[in-house]
Amino acid sequence: MGAGMGKSRVAAALAFHMLTTTKREVYLVFSDEGLLNRDQEQCKDLWKYTGITNKNDMKRLHHVVGIDDLPTTKKCVIIIDESDDIIMRNPVLFAKKTMGKSKSIVCLTATPDDGVEEGSERNLLNMMGYKLLRTGEKKEMVAPVINQHVPMESA
Repeated sequence: MGAGMGKSRVAAALAFHMLTTTKREVYLVFSDEGLLNRDQEQCKDLWKYTGITNKNDMKRLHHVVGIDDLPTTKKCVIIIDESDDIIMRNPVLFAKKTMGKSKSIVCLTATPDDGVEEGSERNLLNMMGYKLLRTGEKKEMVAPVINQHVPMESA
């Protein structure tokens, strides 16, 4: 998914879906504190709008930086923003923390392979057995033009 095309909203929508349809823990993973804070700020009205405010559901939602603290055996859903950064920091740790039948994982990135078929991230993910899904062709990977801002309360 290209830069500026709504990966944070996709991550929030996936998390919302998993919280409302399963009993699994949901981990929203970010590569740094700045992205985590930006996401929490941008999505706070979205969480309020969806009604995910009861304490039991919110206890199952975890915002974390990096993958060091992810559970290794617990049934969970892991949604990673800027996954290319996290994968390339430590591919072995990434594999250990994300592989397993008890986990569902979604990795989001604007740069899965730096635009070349032989990209490092693409090769690593292929070697690990992950499926890759592109949201469009390279020529389509442009940020949408936003010409109107509407408060969430009016949705």
